[in-house]
Amino acid sequence: MSEVKELQSYNIMRHEGVDDMDYVQELELDPSVAYTPEINDAIIKSIATENYASYIADGKTPEEAQGLTDKMIAYAKANVREGLAELEKKGY
Repeated sequence: MSEVKELQSYNIMRHEGVDDMDYVQELELDPSVAYTPEINDAIIKSIATENYASYIADGKTPEEAQGLTDKMIAYAKANVREGLAELEKKGY
């Protein structure tokens, strides 16, 4: 009989009990990114796409919307890097 391997969540909120599949379902992400280090990039990309559309709907030019989106992506990636380092220190 084979042993069932517990899946490890990689999302930045895993220390609060948020499972990768929660994000997959909430943001309609490709399920193949769940339980992989790619989950955080997929989350950022999904939110960036929504934000870009929102900026355009609010009357921003495509250039302005892209600039704001690029800033959000850079900020989010920096937060993820810092957060993951902290989680690893704490054993998550």
